[in-house]
Amino acid sequence: MIFADIARTLGTIGIKFERFYNENTLYQDKKIEDVLKRFKEKNLSYEKDGALWLKLSELGNEQDKVIVKSSSEPTYRLPDIAYHITKFERGYDLIIDIFGSDHNATYPDVAAGLKALDYDTSKIKVLIHQFVTIVENGEIVKMSTRKANYITLDELVEEAGRDVVRYFFNMRNISSHMNFDLSLAKKQSDENPVFYLQYAHARICSILKMGN
Repeated sequence: MIFADIARTLGTIGIKFERFYNENTLYQDKKIEDVLKRFKEKNLSYEKDGALWLKLSELGNEQDKVIVKSSSEPTYRLPDIAYHITKFERGYDLIIDIFGSDHNATYPDVAAGLKALDYDTSKIKVLIHQFVTIVENGEIVKMSTRKANYITLDELVEEAGRDVVRYFFNMRNISSHMNFDLSLAKKQSDENPVFYLQYAHARICSILKMGN
């Protein structure tokens, strides 16, 4: 249901994924177990304090990290490594990862783990996306998923329109923090860059039509 909801939301702004890969598949197909087995065979993992650790300090990173907690739950690193292996197995020449900035400290561990398992990590390109802050009437809208206080992409599209949302997200480099000014986005004047572009497009079309 959630995947269907995500696909529907993305469809409202013209984004379509050919395939979604469900993380649960990694467990069903024993991909997680296979990764753990390979790390053990290479003597790259060890148990400490009831948890399983990856010897990242031997792989060029600053310190070892937990890949399976004492509760038997994996950390982000383990399924991420397993998922990337499926991409290599599917024969991709280029793997582009788009992460939020909160994953900035995790992906080097994933890359180190993959390299230790003899995968060509030069095929992986990592893009780090900064967070988006919603601003309305000059005030920052404070959001918290824990408090169920947030603005969804659907709500942004409903408030500002598909074209405006698409343009606002694309007009800034992903490495730059973005303030999404909702009040500006809803304005139908040349203060709004999207409105101005649409007006210019309409004028150009009119000129071309007259020329024909």
